[in-house]
Amino acid sequence: MLILRQYIQVFKKVIAVHGYLLLAAAWLYTLSFVFANYFSIAAQPEAFVEQFEEYIQNEQQTFATVKAQDYSVAQIATGNSSKQLQVLREKLLTIQQGIYLFKVSGQGTLQLLYWNNNKMSVEADDLVDGKNVKAVTYQNGLFALQKHTFEYKRSKYILVGLIPLHWDYFVENKYLKNEFAFSTRAEDYYKVVTTPTPFTVRYQNQPLVYIDKKDAVNTPTLNSIALSMRLIAIALLAILLYRLVKAINSAIGFRWAMLFLVTTLLLVRVISYWGEASLPWFGTELFDAAIYASNNINKSLGDLLINT
Repeated sequence: MLILRQYIQVFKKVIAVHGYLLLAAAWLYTLSFVFANYFSIAAQPEAFVEQFEEYIQNEQQTFATVKAQDYSVAQIATGNSSKQLQVLREKLLTIQQGIYLFKVSGQGTLQLLYWNNNKMSVEADDLVDGKNVKAVTYQNGLFALQKHTFEYKRSKYILVGLIPLHWDYFVENKYLKNEFAFSTRAEDYYKVVTTPTPFTVRYQNQPLVYIDKKDAVNTPTLNSIALSMRLIAIALLAILLYRLVKAINSAIGFRWAMLFLVTTLLLVRVISYWGEASLPWFGTELFDAAIYASNNINKSLGDLLINT
């Protein structure tokens, strides 16, 4: 009982002097939930649509730059290897969207002369209608197709830009994942649908695709601000724990200070298994059971790291 009373006296003295650390940690931790829940991509579908439209617009501007050099693309496709075209040739290979050049024969058949990558391909049937921009679905995903028809040396050509919107593979692996082309995080919260929704992605004021929310998921979105707040809160609590241990060591002795430190750390670790959803790191890939989980003790790579 004497030791317990001494512990209580030490706690009172330390909290009286350094209680602001506990208060600041509590405020930061509470505010982190606000940023995680209300300023995340999952809570702002309108902002996600704006991001989607901005991505399409940027890719369209890239295609416009290529379209302005349509004659040069035709020269590259027909075998011109001059040094003047080398810069354009190398630039085309770095563009994310697919660039294709078709030659239209007198009978109207299309011959593919050039493509800049093999991640996607264009179906010729999608080039015969009058639409210059439209959404198309191919084997590996959803794309925005844009085309430009021109004549060069008495021949007719169709220059095509294929903007990836959403990758959708039959079999996923480390390198091929079902995800939006411009956001890896959005896949957990949004999906592309064919029926109209309040979240319409437009191009040139015309509906291109529709976005809808997925069913609620258990894993929250932990952005950098929320994570930083939680880490600072942990640092403040660690400082408070250090002050407590130091005070116990001075007032009672090293053995009791070490006992308090070890007991506190073990207790916090055990409690973390039952309240993991409120932990600072919950929602990060390091503590994602879908990536790694061996048993109930090592439920993620993060748990394995802590336990070892």
